[in-house]
Amino acid sequence: MSNNRPSNQIDTNKAITIFGAVVIVVLLVGIVFVGYGILKQAGGPAEDTGVETVSQEEKLQAVEAQRDLYGNESVPATAEGVDPESLAIGEGESDVAPTGQIIFSGQIIGSPRVTHAYSLNLGNASTGPELLMPASPTSAMVEFADPSDPTKVFYLSEVSPNDFAIHVTELETGATDVLPDGRGQGIRSFEWSESAQMLAFNRMNKMPDSTVDLTELENWEIVILNAEGTQVSAIDKARQPKWSPDGTKLLYFRVDGLYLMNLADNTETKVQAVGEGGKITGTTMMDLSADGSTLVWTTAKRGNITLYDISSWEPFEFKELGRVETADTEYYWPVLSPDGKFYAVQAIDGFKFNEAEGFETRDNPRFEVRPISSRTVAYSYPLDSFAFNLLFTDDWISSN
Repeated sequence: MSNNRPSNQIDTNKAITIFGAVVIVVLLVGIVFVGYGILKQAGGPAEDTGVETVSQEEKLQAVEAQRDLYGNESVPATAEGVDPESLAIGEGESDVAPTGQIIFSGQIIGSPRVTHAYSLNLGNASTGPELLMPASPTSAMVEFADPSDPTKVFYLSEVSPNDFAIHVTELETGATDVLPDGRGQGIRSFEWSESAQMLAFNRMNKMPDSTVDLTELENWEIVILNAEGTQVSAIDKARQPKWSPDGTKLLYFRVDGLYLMNLADNTETKVQAVGEGGKITGTTMMDLSADGSTLVWTTAKRGNITLYDISSWEPFEFKELGRVETADTEYYWPVLSPDGKFYAVQAIDGFKFNEAEGFETRDNPRFEVRPISSRTVAYSYPLDSFAFNLLFTDDWISSN
């Protein structure tokens, strides 16, 4: 008599055995979870997710430390014997409307992390920002050689992973070159001098990593290239270069104020100090009008905009025109219109500290355009579709 059982009986027995094993595994997993819950309630070991957990107290401490970075960021000092109230610019509206195109670089929220340059036409803003160079995979930090004839443009683009280079292109022909000494990381603030045929820009003077504080000017340098893209000089521990109209001098920030360098002999002069006990940080910014007669200085974390009239470059003479101070608004990246009658800033409302969540809320990002002669906002455009911390106002050019 054969000992072989029918195959269907064998399959049934296997199924019963597998089902029993599954039941046992489920019971064991349930016991483990129950035990884990008891341990957790009793103060036992927390779940190891591979991600550090941050307590509410640590969140608050981190935010306070971030705020302290700017704790002594200072507005410009007021000239001795001058009453700031006597310098107050008017409240009336301008008799002309701002025109032209504001050029800015940014990343749209929710899109791939790619930065593009955009143009916002103030005469037809209802169409919204338009891509400035659609053919370029990335483009940022745009500087036009001549804002009144916007055909030649400098911009930053990634040529390989983590390798950025300054390009120069003719928008009409599409001809593009890479400036040989315009490469590196942490490149900012292009400034072209048509008179000198040179480009000045900011670059980090060390490899950026988690230990490098981007807000400290000691970590930056100004690099000057000739028209062929070859480096001719550099100014260490400085930011925000601005050329004199004749291209012979350069204005820039150091940690303790505004400086002017005569490039003929490299002599340096401090022309404006900051407030007592304060300093310039990476969020202190400025722009200069095309004719070199107006300077706009913004101090972001102080909600301050200071305007100056420059009456002479040789010797350098200027005076304060007035200030805009708003306690709950931050101002960044000022740019002056080609005719010098208006300036634009990136504005965002902040300083609303949410203790429950442990962070500082910031909302209502926008462009604000103001006349030089008035505190009144002549024009505003919302920027809530862009990541504000990756947004840079680059230039203001005439309309085509």
